[in-house]
Amino acid sequence: MKSLLPFALILPIFLTACGADSTISNGTSQLEQALAAEQEAGKNLRMNLNLSGLQSAGVTADHIVVTITKGEFTRTIEVAHTDYSAMAEFSNLVLGEYQINVQIFDGETLVAEGVGAGTVSANQLATVDLG
Repeated sequence: MKSLLPFALILPIFLTACGADSTISNGTSQLEQALAAEQEAGKNLRMNLNLSGLQSAGVTADHIVVTITKGEFTRTIEVAHTDYSAMAEFSNLVLGEYQINVQIFDGETLVAEGVGAGTVSANQLATVDLG
């Protein structure tokens, strides 16, 4: 089994949350606050995974498992790559910080993994490096 790459190969992940800014002032009504809270839910988190470092190292990979966690909330998806590039997308999320775990497999063998954190914010793009 190939040793796990310590992910010195930085795996760039781009996080986006689409939606309006949900700033609430102290003088807003309950209806306005409820509408603003609704805007804070339903955001998407999109990750572009560049695995070219694995290809350069001669590591074969056929599927990727991405897990996000926030408090008690956990969601996992499996994605495939094309030419060592992949996209993972999670939808219907609330704003806040998420722990991200990426595992890369060749068949059933785990060949690399990385962890990181990212914040889903309204109308903002962030970059997260997994270490």
